[in-house]
Order: sequence, then structure tokens, then C-alpha cells
Amino acid sequence: MQQDGNMVIYDKNNTWIWQSRTNEKRNASLYLSDKGELCIYSAKEGAYTFSSSGNPSDLVFHTLIANSSNADKEIQCAKSYYSQNRKYRAIYQNDGNLVVYDNTNNNAIWNSGTATYNMRRCVMQVDGNLVIYSKDNKAAWQSHTNEKRNASLYLSDEGELCIYSASKGAYTFLSHAIAISTSNTIVLDVDRKYYSPNANYYAKFQSDGNLVVYDKSNRWVWQSGTAYTGKTCKMQVDGNLVIYDAKNNPVWHSHTNEMRNAVLYLTDTGKLCIYSNDKKKCTFVSDYKISIPDSDITLQKQTMSEIKCSLEPNSNGNKYSTGFTKLDQTDGLMLRRVTVSTTVTFSKNISESEIRKQLRFYVRYKFQDPVTLDVKEGGERWMREESNYFTIAKMAANEYTLTANNIPCLGNEVDFGLVNNSNNRITQITNFHFENTDNDFQKYDVLCRNGENIHITMQYNCTQENIEIWLKTLSRYVNSLSNITGVKRNNIYIFEFADQLCICPCDDGYVIPANDPIHAVLVPSASWGPTYSDVQQSIQNSPDSIHLLYLHELGHCYATKKFNNTFNCNIDDGNTNARGITAMQNCTELNQTVLYANGNLGTYNVAFRNLADSKYGETVNFKILNMFANYIQEYGDKNGWAILEKYFEGGDQFFNANLYASDFERAVKEELKKSDDVNKNNCNNLCEESIKFINALQFLQQNAPNQMSVSTFVQDIMNKDSKKHEYKDTLTEYMERIEKGYRGIKDHYLFFTKCVG
Repeated sequence: MQQDGNMVIYDKNNTWIWQSRTNEKRNASLYLSDKGELCIYSAKEGAYTFSSSGNPSDLVFHTLIANSSNADKEIQCAKSYYSQNRKYRAIYQNDGNLVVYDNTNNNAIWNSGTATYNMRRCVMQVDGNLVIYSKDNKAAWQSHTNEKRNASLYLSDEGELCIYSASKGAYTFLSHAIAISTSNTIVLDVDRKYYSPNANYYAKFQSDGNLVVYDKSNRWVWQSGTAYTGKTCKMQVDGNLVIYDAKNNPVWHSHTNEMRNAVLYLTDTGKLCIYSNDKKKCTFVSDYKISIPDSDITLQKQTMSEIKCSLEPNSNGNKYSTGFTKLDQTDGLMLRRVTVSTTVTFSKNISESEIRKQLRFYVRYKFQDPVTLDVKEGGERWMREESNYFTIAKMAANEYTLTANNIPCLGNEVDFGLVNNSNNRITQITNFHFENTDNDFQKYDVLCRNGENIHITMQYNCTQENIEIWLKTLSRYVNSLSNITGVKRNNIYIFEFADQLCICPCDDGYVIPANDPIHAVLVPSASWGPTYSDVQQSIQNSPDSIHLLYLHELGHCYATKKFNNTFNCNIDDGNTNARGITAMQNCTELNQTVLYANGNLGTYNVAFRNLADSKYGETVNFKILNMFANYIQEYGDKNGWAILEKYFEGGDQFFNANLYASDFERAVKEELKKSDDVNKNNCNNLCEESIKFINALQFLQQNAPNQMSVSTFVQDIMNKDSKKHEYKDTLTEYMERIEKGYRGIKDHYLFFTKCVG
């Protein structure tokens, strides 16, 4: 227990192997609570800063079901695992369903939804994933906790199945059904906290009669409004969630009667949902919008210090490097744009085109992580060879000066270098000179309390008042994106006109990838030159607007990892725009915000329609965007937007695994098999993202005011929208893209020709 407040375990070589990450929490004490939790209390901060449960202190975990540290552990079929207080039991049943029961009434409070499958086994895998396999050895259900090694499966005194990862030092999965009403009405416990799978939200039917959803900071995000009138809250057999007063009169209900065999649960984004196994239908109970007041956003304008430095490079074969040089005295992350140049002398005369083919600039950076105090080092980032990314000036015979402008640097130490990929002999490389080019730029840190932070270097000739309004709008937008997707970036870095290393945040070839020390970086490309003046105009005319450039590029940063892996490069552009506009309607303060692209496209609902129409025909993604816009327009605000939020949300297992109807999936597979470009055998084994997209289409159909048959629905989305735009085989083309991305087929450019042609 160190003086800095950090509790650390060291091995015999004095290398730390685990820590509580509570350094800088001085005057700290280590306690063992009556609930069996190790806690660290900081007298300096007046707060508990660590608990061994990794979750709020009222979640206490007791019964170990399986530990998979050394090998896969199969869960014994038909064996009951009881919580320590004997109130709950977990069992992997003979019918293939993993179920948690309340022993007081023998009601199921959670299940994996695999009873209808032909199941074979339930395994707690060595990679930390809990998986139920069918007899053909396909995963029918999983906890999505792979890469969480040294994991244990527990049943808590609260009736929660939990997976604890020793390597991550945190609980990584919680079963999340609040109530399952099959043959009995379930009464919600008063003042019990029902957590979302990620433990970022909880729902509670309070003793005052109010049903409330709270975030992890204990701020309420939705309520039923039944304080001092409600007495009991029941999940009824008919699928209706009802709050009754003391005289047993209903004072609030979810309007979900006739949704039998229903599950009430809380999603990772804090929304109460009811899913009906009979109807294969999901409905939001709490369709709240997040609210981010001005008081939650802090703007800090940073001053730029001048940087000028000249270094002689070191050579190592065909590689020349300055070595790491400290640009700034701070130890943490910094946001910089610099220009670097060097003089190269060849043994013979060489053309400019040959130089561009043969020489490559690169940059590396490193900084000290403020959380772990470890030094983080980024890999080599190559600058592009085109003429507008670095310039070549002939100084003398066979001597040239190469200059790369506006290179983004993320650490306080930077290494610049040059690699010679040719046989042409370089006789000398001298004077690596670099200096910052941020003198005319403004740098802001836009900090959001308990949310996502933005760090931006920009150059707009607008009033200070308008800039501040615009930055707060961007802050609300990224936090709304984070809310609907469940993706947490913590920090987003935005550079203007610094695109030597980046094109688009989803393009692995040019953006800093997710496994780098920087979780996400947005770099709008300088090729958007005309868009720059359009963004400036939008700030001047409507400072609370969101320009399509920022909506789109920031939207890429909040795709889930699986979504990004499947829709690689710019494959998901249409989905990114849909995700962004969905985020606009998800925040109370953004409801009247307009989307700006060559003029005002209107607020979110109209903007969706206008953007889809303006981009129609460019690629199949905008045809899909057009389809979404059409159904939102047809189904109305509540159902339409709920569909998209379910589609983009991460971690909703009921939606991802159980929602689609078999006849709908079969219809999609048959359409996919008609294409010459798709392996027919693969059509029967669709990837997870394909199934997720099918779920979205099924959700559209199931929640339509006037439900239509599956065949009519598939035919409709494939052939036309309300404005009679013809797009034959759109669905097949789109599914091909998903499957090609999933199976690692890289001939997207050839495929683009087919889609557009």
C-alpha cells in the first residue's frame, strides 16, 4: 500500500503485475468491508476511490460457478448453482437455456433465450467468453467477453450472473433481465438496483412509488413520474409493465399488453426495453433523451508555445532518424501540428517523381500516460507521397530539400525520419528542421463532466461567442454518439488541415488505430478545402449547427469495434451518417440543431430525408440511408428513431441474438444467393453484423403502424422508397458488402463499380 495511495502487487523481480490505479490519492487507507470488498479511502478527496468488486458497493458476489484461468470449463447440465443467501439459483437446463431463478417464487428473472435451439453445451472459455453452442458447434449465445482472460463466472446475492476478469481487474458482464413474465406476474423489489450489463446504469422502483433510471453518477435520466402515487410495480403476464397505487388502481403503464412471454431489461445505454418472445418484437419503455446543460461543459483555450529545432539525423541502413526529441516540457499528451524538412544529396541526378516513389517521411511520438504513468509510444506513421503532402525543392546539383507540412504530433516527444526504398545512393542527409505551424490556430479543450472530451486545433474567422456555442454543440454531439452506441472514447482529438497521416478515422491505413495509446483521432482532410469555408459559414449563420463534415467524421469514431471490423475503410459511410443524425435527435439540447451541408438541411427528421435524397445514387450505402429515412418518415418519430437506436447500440444481446424471425432471415439468404459475387455456401452462415442488420430490418417491419408480410417488406426495401427512387437489388448488394468485409475480401473498388453501375 504505497504512499501515493496505490495498492500494488510486485513479482520477485520487483515488476508490478497488478495495481488499483489509485496513485495520486494520498492520505489513503485500505479497508475490508462487511461485504467482503477491499476498499481504498482517500482522506484528501473525502471519497472511496477503489473497491475490489469493480462495481457499486451494493453488488456483492459470492457463488463461483466456473473459473477458466487454465482451460475451458463446461457448465454441468441440470446442476443448480445457488447464491450464498439461497435466494437465487442458476442452471443450464436440459433444453439448452441458461436461466437464473428467484427461489422465493420459482420465477425466472433472466435467461439466455436459447431454449428453442438445438443446444449442445455451455462453456466458460479460457478467453473469458461464456458461450452456448448448438449441436453443429455454432455459437447460439455469448457474453461477448472474449479477450477477458483469467475469468470467473459468479452468481451474486442480487441474482446477477457476473464474469470477473482478473487480468482486467473488473467485472465485464452482468446478466441484465429485470423480470421475465412467462406464466406469472413479477413484482419488482422495492429499492433494488437492476443494472445494465456494463453497470453504467441502473433502474430502481423506489419506496416513494417512482420507477427511475439512473446513470453511474446517480443522476436520474428517466422516471415514470409516479412519486407518492405508486405502491407496486408489476411485470404482468400480458407483457405490460404497470405501476399500481395503494388501492390497486393503475397510475402508469408501458402500453405493451399483448406482448406475452416478455422480458423487461435495461440496455447498456440506459433505456428500459420490453422484448416479447411471442411477437419477436422489442419496445422502448423509457425513450428518454440525454441532456447536457452548459454547466456540464467547460471550455479551456490553450496558448501555443513556439517550437523550432534542427537536428542531424542518425543513419541505420536505408533509414535516417532524428531520434526522440522533446517538443514540450509537459509530460502528458499534447496536440501539435509541425512542419519538418530535411536536405538530401544523391550520388546522381534524380527526377522529382523518382524521389516521391523512393523516399518516405515518417513520424513517431511518445508520452507519459497520466493514469498508469507508463510511457506510451506510437508506431511509425507514414506521410503520403502525393505532391500536395510534401514538397521538393532543388537546391543544387543532386541536392534537394524535402518539406512535409502540418504533421499532427500527439506526444511531447517526437521522432522524424526518412526511409530510402530504392537503390539510388544517398550520399548525405542533413539538417532535420521542424517548427510548429499552429501560430494562427486556436486550440481548445472542451471538457464534459462525466463524458467525452474534445481537444481541437482549428482556424475559423468567427466571433468568440459563436465559436463557444459551436464547440458546446460538438461536445453534446459526441456525447450523444457515445450514449447511443455504448462506445467510450474519453478523448477525441481534432486537427484541421493536417492530413498527411490520416484520411478517415475508419481507415486503418492512415488513422491511429484503436490499440494505440490514443483511442480515437479525427483529422478532417485538407481535400475538403471548399467544405472549410462552408463550415465557417455555418458557424457564422447558425453556431449551434452541425456540419456534415463533423457529423460524418466524428460518427466514424463511435462505431463499435465489431462494426468497424466488418464495415472496413469507408464501407459504412451511409450508416455513419444515419448514426450521426440519430445522435442529433437523442439529445434534448440538439433537437432543434440543424444539419449543415452547402446550406441548411433542416433539423434531424427533415435533414435525414434531405441528405438521403441529395446523396441518392452515389453508392449503395446512401440507398440504404434513403430506406431508413423513408421508414422513419412512414413510421413516425418514436418508432422510427427507436429502430435506429437499437441498430447502432452496442451490447444489446436480446436485440442482436433473438429478435429476427427465421422466415425473414431465410428470405434475405435467398436474395443473397442470387448474386454471382457471393459464395452460396457462406450464405447459410451469416456473420454477426449481417444478423444485426437483419434485426434492424425486422424491427422496422415489426414496429410499423400497419405491419406487412415479410415478402412484401423485403420486396419493398429492395425496389423503391416513397419518392419512387428505383434501386434494384439494394439489399443483396448491401449484404454482399457486409459478408465480403467480414470474410476479408478486399476487392471493394471492383465492387463499387458494380454497385454504382
